[in-house]
Amino acid sequence: MAGIRQQNLAEAIAAIRAGGVAPKAGEGKPAPKPKRGDAIFENVGGPRTWNEYVGQRRAKGQMRAAVASAKFRKQRVDHILIASGVPGVGKSALARIVAAEYGGGIVEVQGALSQDEARAILSGMQDGDFLFLDEIHQLVVGGKSKAEWLLPLMQDGVLLSAQGEWKAPNVTIIGASTNAAELPEAILSRFVIKPVIDMYSEEEATDIAEGMAASVFGEIGLDLPTRATCAALAEAANHSPRDIGSMLRLLRDAEIAGMAERDENGDSDLTEMLDWAGRTPTGLDDLAQRYLATMLVMFGGRTGKANIASVLGESTYPYLTEQLLLQKGLISIDKGGRFLTEAGVKATLELEM
Repeated sequence: MAGIRQQNLAEAIAAIRAGGVAPKAGEGKPAPKPKRGDAIFENVGGPRTWNEYVGQRRAKGQMRAAVASAKFRKQRVDHILIASGVPGVGKSALARIVAAEYGGGIVEVQGALSQDEARAILSGMQDGDFLFLDEIHQLVVGGKSKAEWLLPLMQDGVLLSAQGEWKAPNVTIIGASTNAAELPEAILSRFVIKPVIDMYSEEEATDIAEGMAASVFGEIGLDLPTRATCAALAEAANHSPRDIGSMLRLLRDAEIAGMAERDENGDSDLTEMLDWAGRTPTGLDDLAQRYLATMLVMFGGRTGKANIASVLGESTYPYLTEQLLLQKGLISIDKGGRFLTEAGVKATLELEM
């Protein structure tokens, strides 16, 4: 017992001398260390090079040039913000490729991050490394002041505390967000590189599905899905790489279990997989289907945002679902509120609710 107390005392003294705060009892979870080289892609799958990454021509071009320029100038890469209102489009994969191509290490963090946690992480990093803040807008949960520590880090490479400035390694911040507008403008302005993220075309999404299928099916010796199957699956996934991957794994399991047969052309029956995923062949998930049914059945095809929210009973308003329905041309918005388009009425009547 005395030995434990002496050890804690020694840690506390060392922390105070370093200008930090002594860890509390039960704390001391080690900060994540940068991953380097091939380790960057361990346990995450996905593309490892620019050539392997399908689509996002503009974003890839801009970031590829930024990495080449930084290496030529012997500088770190400028701070990058990868923002898209659509989740699962491959933002994390882009961040990993940037780090690998530059030759730096990367630490990936998701959600809120305090200054003390950031300092612990940065203490294990080097000049030229990358701190990837996924869903960076969550830094402001509880108020925008929660993200204030990030500004001096991005601007001057320091963290500020009552003990003064702490000089951090010269790292690149990569932020990824589905709602970047929540961040303070002062922080947004410090991101020099803000690539435009495009929606994937039908052909690009099908190519992504075929590439993923080579891993999901091919690595265990199963016949690969046909291109027609990959195209149908990509449509049901709304061309989202993340959802494509999830649905491919569902289809794999269904085929292994004998619950998804292939026809004479080799195309897979997606019925069971779509049922498990709660999707229609056109990519409408359960919430999207309920949104449409609510609009038509309860409000005759037109109503306001408040009525939709009250009936759906979701804790937050389904903005992403609404955006999807707008993109598909199933709803529209005017001064009178939300309303079903002609295509939206037809799609709703075809739902099996």
